[in-house]
Amino acid sequence: MESTLEFLRTGITGLDKILKGGLPKGWVVTVSGGPGTGKTTLALEFIYRGALEYNEPGLIVTFNDTKTNIIKTYNLFGWDFEKLEEDGLVSILDYSTSSLVYLEKAVETGKFTLEFIISQIMREIEEINAKRAVIDPLNALSLLFPNEFQVRKEVHKLFGLLSNMNCTSLCTFELKRAEIGDNEFTLEEFIAQGLIRLYYLRSSMNRLRRIEVVKMRGVKQDSKIYPFEIAENGIWINTESEAFEIDGDRVL
Repeated sequence: MESTLEFLRTGITGLDKILKGGLPKGWVVTVSGGPGTGKTTLALEFIYRGALEYNEPGLIVTFNDTKTNIIKTYNLFGWDFEKLEEDGLVSILDYSTSSLVYLEKAVETGKFTLEFIISQIMREIEEINAKRAVIDPLNALSLLFPNEFQVRKEVHKLFGLLSNMNCTSLCTFELKRAEIGDNEFTLEEFIAQGLIRLYYLRSSMNRLRRIEVVKMRGVKQDSKIYPFEIAENGIWINTESEAFEIDGDRVL
């Protein structure tokens, strides 16, 4: 099975090595973790590197931050999303404010489905011929539905359409609690074909970031947990570091 898969390089330092070459093309992968772990930064760098280094157009669907803030914030890393958008290599769909009234009314009347959002996402993917997509965060959709059945139905629909369009996608998901060794998974993590978890651990003196590939269906994955940093130009994963252990409040 592994030999039939084609892989798409993320371009993120160290990530392709622990992914054994990259992400399987057309797959939907959840990037989950607690607040401040670097989920959005990793996801947006996936889009940026794809556009800049591999000439692969990417779509960003944002529910938390505005398009303006994304452009300003990540320009600090030297990522010029505005220029990439002008060149047709990046598109940003901003649902942080533009569709808030629509979504609120739909929820109040109990008539909300993903059809409106999905149609815009699919249209944009076709428009720029996107090879990569990011949905940040997936929680925004899950919270709109009153029960697990509807969440499963709508998320399945979205994931299926992304895969059918051969658009390799990262969907961030914020966890209230994310600890190493935690074997409980959310519905969104379970449905996705791949799962990457980020951790922000407190040691005696400071906080340390860690990354783990929890699952990647059909791929012999790396079972180690690696340290990573958010450096001045993006994510840097230290693939040479040995696995660590936690002893009390110390990270070894």
